[in-house]
Amino acid sequence: MTHAVKKAIVRFISTGHTTYAEIRESLPNVTDSQLEYLISPAVQNENLLYTDALRDQETGYTFRGSDRFFLTENGQDYLYSALHAEWCDETTQASLDAARESVSIAKESLGVSRESKTYAKKSFYVSVFAIGLSIISIIISIASFLKS
Repeated sequence: MTHAVKKAIVRFISTGHTTYAEIRESLPNVTDSQLEYLISPAVQNENLLYTDALRDQETGYTFRGSDRFFLTENGQDYLYSALHAEWCDETTQASLDAARESVSIAKESLGVSRESKTYAKKSFYVSVFAIGLSIISIIISIASFLKS
């Protein structure tokens, strides 16, 4: 059984939908053998569910619509791990999205900075030219004053 199937069953039951009928209606691909496995797994102490059904495993019990399923402590731990993994994935994705946005803003800022540098150079050249004109104007004024 895949982790995706286990997670779907455990998450569904954790929302309060605990009857066999609800599980079959919302998760139609889940089989009785999968539910049975989550109650009595091949590996000891890995059961994720327990049921209130009075059943005898030897006789091949068939689940009824009113049978209820609950998470064991292992099931609660599995749910916590699955939710934590989802949260980590979402947080990682959000961090990556923020990093991409930051890089985009940095590139835009670099472009604006380069443009500002170009205007600063032009402004400097215009200022030097204006100072040069001012000096020439002062020299002309002094020369005119000395001639008169």
